[in-house]
Amino acid sequence: EVLIGGKWAVIEEGQPFLPSVLWWDHCREDLPPLNDREPVVIALDAATGREVGDSDCFAICGITRHPNRPDDSVAVRFTKTWQVRAGEKLDYQGTEDNPGPERFLLRLCGFDLDADKRIVPSDKPSYNVIRVVYDPRELHDMSQRLMREGVASFREFGQMSQREEADRQLLTLITQKRLSHNGDRELRQHIQYADRKLDSTGKKLRIVKRTKNARIDLAVVVSMGSFECLRMNL
Repeated sequence: EVLIGGKWAVIEEGQPFLPSVLWWDHCREDLPPLNDREPVVIALDAATGREVGDSDCFAICGITRHPNRPDDSVAVRFTKTWQVRAGEKLDYQGTEDNPGPERFLLRLCGFDLDADKRIVPSDKPSYNVIRVVYDPRELHDMSQRLMREGVASFREFGQMSQREEADRQLLTLITQKRLSHNGDRELRQHIQYADRKLDSTGKKLRIVKRTKNARIDLAVVVSMGSFECLRMNL
């Protein structure tokens, strides 16, 4: 009743985010390549490191309106993660051949770093990035610095109420098959490892880890990016 008919009923807490990962599998679709004219929303979610055990991922995704159903559907066009071992810190810039998340984002937006680590226009292929949404807990400084440099338009996505609205919307998009993806295995795993957490009223829903070591970072950025993509008048 909740997932198919859109009716109101109580969804129990402590259950998987999706009743079955088959819901996600049914959203797989062969999407056309993303071109440099399609408006794309990028979502970022960073993670603090751990002294014991591997840290969460730094996750990034690109979301567009669906090429054939732009009014109410979205498409996951690309995803990427970075992770470091226990006790290590992630190099946000990385190297020319092995870019970290900051350099990777710059290239998506048509910029790069020169030999002196200054932001300069790039001659490599880039996308039409119209918004970057981010979790401000770990990414406020980087995002504000890049926005001052004119890299892209950035918007915080940190309020609890907004996350709850976005996560519930993601559940609706998947179960109504209004989200498409290319079948990326890592993204599927992050969706599969996600549980749902409800507020005291039972009406608001948030994606949470099933276990301490489960990684759901890609599920989080897909939720953020999809919400912003549908919110904007593209």
